[in-house]
Amino acid sequence: MPIANAAADVPAPLLPPAVKDPFALSDHDPRIVGEQVRLLFRNAPASIGTTVAIAVIVYGFMANVSLPYAGTWLGWALLVSAWRGQMAWQYKHAGETPVDPARWMTRFQLGVFAAGATWGLIGAFFFTPAPTEVRIAIIMVLAGMGAGALGVFAVEKKVYAAFMLPTLLPLLITLLAQEQRAYHQMAGVGLIFIAACLLFAYNTARALKDAIRLKFVHEATLALLSDEVRMREQISAELVNRETHMRTLVDNVPAYIAHYNSDEILTYTNKAYASLFGKEPDDIVGRSAREILGAARYDVQADQARRALAGESQHYQKQLFGPDGAPLLLNISRAPYRDANGVPDGFYMFAVDRTEETRLSDALRSSETQGQMLLRSLELTGEAIFSKALDGTIASWNRGAELIYGYSADEAIGKHQRELYMANVSDEEYADVQQRICSGQPSAFEARHQRKDGREVHVLGSTSPIFEQDGTLIGETTIARDFTEMRLAQLALAKTERELRVLIDNTPAMICYIDRDFHF
Repeated sequence: MPIANAAADVPAPLLPPAVKDPFALSDHDPRIVGEQVRLLFRNAPASIGTTVAIAVIVYGFMANVSLPYAGTWLGWALLVSAWRGQMAWQYKHAGETPVDPARWMTRFQLGVFAAGATWGLIGAFFFTPAPTEVRIAIIMVLAGMGAGALGVFAVEKKVYAAFMLPTLLPLLITLLAQEQRAYHQMAGVGLIFIAACLLFAYNTARALKDAIRLKFVHEATLALLSDEVRMREQISAELVNRETHMRTLVDNVPAYIAHYNSDEILTYTNKAYASLFGKEPDDIVGRSAREILGAARYDVQADQARRALAGESQHYQKQLFGPDGAPLLLNISRAPYRDANGVPDGFYMFAVDRTEETRLSDALRSSETQGQMLLRSLELTGEAIFSKALDGTIASWNRGAELIYGYSADEAIGKHQRELYMANVSDEEYADVQQRICSGQPSAFEARHQRKDGREVHVLGSTSPIFEQDGTLIGETTIARDFTEMRLAQLALAKTERELRVLIDNTPAMICYIDRDFHF
């Protein structure tokens, strides 16, 4: 059964909390800096361990040639490494995403600068007094430290520069201070080496930041897809809920309802329509109208079906015979169903059984006054069919309800019943109504309700509970009929009877009635 706007009330998904445009982030954005800090500290233990190992080897070279203060330098190198190790331990225990990543970046950069300055001391104080073979070793070690640091510190170019420059610049200055031309040439090569390493570090840091931005794009995409999946699940749940609600409502409407597609194949029917043929809905859904009605009955209504498929609405009365052979007088309507382009794509068929109503009307005609009063009431009023949630919020509202209460469907749906037709009901009376709704039991009632214009209307009605597929009570359906005129007539008749009795009792004459058996 097509359901229009089934997801109209489903809220649109919010944008994910991830980055909307990750490539618009600056290099100083806390998220970029935070990722850089995480990578730097992840590599810190290996970097510190390598530094300690190389420092011990270099100390061995210097101690072998009895360079002064070699032990002091080793102690300082170990102290700086211990400080950096403590910093890495603190970061590890600061949580998954430590706050203020810029502060951690500054601390890491200071630690790296201290490590670079420690290595720079070798070039500044130990190169000149060292023999040639140790000098060569110092140049190779410091160049290797500068090059090897690229893989660890090039995450951020400033961090790499904080290590590279204090490591090699003191050596270059020392080389330039030497008298030999070869050392001057080495200093020139060293400058080129520093420039090349810094350029490589710059490009590496830029590529890494782009990779971090791509990570944010990936996270944002996953978050968006996750929200879309949740939205689809919400829509699916809403559709199931609406389908259950509509099926419960339609199956409890005192009418025969069916939908045929453009090929006259039955696609939906309620229980009442299926019962016309002595079947269950599943027995006839998917079958053609000719199969369901039989050839003779199909030929009788074939022209009307074709006109409905062409887009023509129809309303007529017809007498049929039920599966038990009993005659049924039905008010039948065919309403074309149109697709998104407005093209007819099948039709709905609605039929209301007027057999009992007609029988009652015939029986009441013997009393001309009461019969005509009831006929006028039936002509002027329609049945109100509406549903509401357990808290009293209106969920559906038909044309009959609009006529009886004066509120349009747009005005009624979503409003509480106390705001509409029960504004004149006391708290005690409404508590009884609410208790009945929550009981999940069908009921019949007679009530005084209030129209939109403030007038009081007397209604007779019945209620049916609405359940989810799992049996959970979610609301109730109400079918009500306006019998205000009949009630007013009853009150007027009672008033006339009272006035007549007063008149007779006060007449100055003896009045009595004696039947054929001489009984007063």
